[in-house]
Amino acid sequence: MIARSRQRHWTAWNVALTGINARPDNPGPGCAVARCLRQTTAFRGQLVGLAYAALDAGLYLRESCDSGHLLPYPATGAATLLERLDEILRDHPVDAIVPCLDAELPNFIAIEGALEQRGIHLLLPRRRQLRRRDKDRLPALAAAAGVATPPVQCLGDERFFDHCGADGWDYPLVVKGACYDAYVVHSAQEARQR
Repeated sequence: MIARSRQRHWTAWNVALTGINARPDNPGPGCAVARCLRQTTAFRGQLVGLAYAALDAGLYLRESCDSGHLLPYPATGAATLLERLDEILRDHPVDAIVPCLDAELPNFIAIEGALEQRGIHLLLPRRRQLRRRDKDRLPALAAAAGVATPPVQCLGDERFFDHCGADGWDYPLVVKGACYDAYVVHSAQEARQR
């Protein structure tokens, strides 16, 4: 693989973006990042959309991305991601990748060195920094920043919802996934469905 020139100014780079879905209930930030780059009058590079689903809007909206490719879901791991990126890079060289979704960051962190060897720029947190902002650590992070936060309970057993009221957790509750999704629930039955 041929590395792209590091001498070129970033405004001429080909930039790959993830998170280019545009679902009304939970839009990915990649389309907004693409829009910001497009509206930067100096930017004249190409935007490459990297999507996890064939129907992600950023694959088809030319005002978002000039081309698009599918990635394997983050659960498949870093090695699978790197293999797929190598396939994409053979046909469409990029200078930088901007991962926009929380769930994919651990995989991109794991392959950061390999991508840098290929001449690709990334702006990523260190693993330790990423862990500090995990949802289960939100109260400690908020306290350290002097920001109020509602009480948080990490769950490993859905039976919590059967007795939560007795423990001071009255409905409605907000149930959040580890990386994405959040639902307001009004009963144990509704919580189990989420």
